[in-house]
Amino acid sequence: MAWSGYLKYSRVLSNNTQGGTCTTGAWRTYPINTEDEDAGGYGSLSADEITLAAGTYKVRITACICIDQPYYYLRLRLYNVTDGAVSIMGSSLFGSSSCSFPIEGVIVLAASKTLRVEYNTGDTTETYGLGKASNFGNDEVYLVAEFWKDLPPSEYAALKRYTGAAWTKAPMQACADGATFEDKPLKWWNSEQWIVVDTTGA
Repeated sequence: MAWSGYLKYSRVLSNNTQGGTCTTGAWRTYPINTEDEDAGGYGSLSADEITLAAGTYKVRITACICIDQPYYYLRLRLYNVTDGAVSIMGSSLFGSSSCSFPIEGVIVLAASKTLRVEYNTGDTTETYGLGKASNFGNDEVYLVAEFWKDLPPSEYAALKRYTGAAWTKAPMQACADGATFEDKPLKWWNSEQWIVVDTTGA
């Protein structure tokens, strides 16, 4: 697969702003307030929920939890609000202090779906339970959610053509195995995961 449609969402607060209360007892929504990148227009963000277009996505999410106990239980999950089902369940964790916990996996959406990140923990911590401010002079980032969409050839925004000196963008063109561009065969360039023109022998 060519994971080339990149989307990024995060929870960003101003410098030295604590993350807020982490509450025990149930699965609760982890806030998300920023769309950082979605050049392909495959997603949207509203009220802490991400809506993705149909497709296959590689997922990586990290979120901060900080509990006022020596040790505590914690779990994160990616929840499909549209279907009322868990898309990816994170590992069962037993940790201490302030930690960033990952969710990773692949999801397949047959149609557009709305998703949210949820947490469940064994203790309530006020003020900084959802992240303790570092106060380093930059915005505090408490959650990062990244998605890579598997793009079929027909969805590529541009082709890249090798001129002999550098890779350059070529116009968009629907393509499939055996297709050509400017009379040159197309091939996969795995290190960049782009479809490019093979100019071998040209």
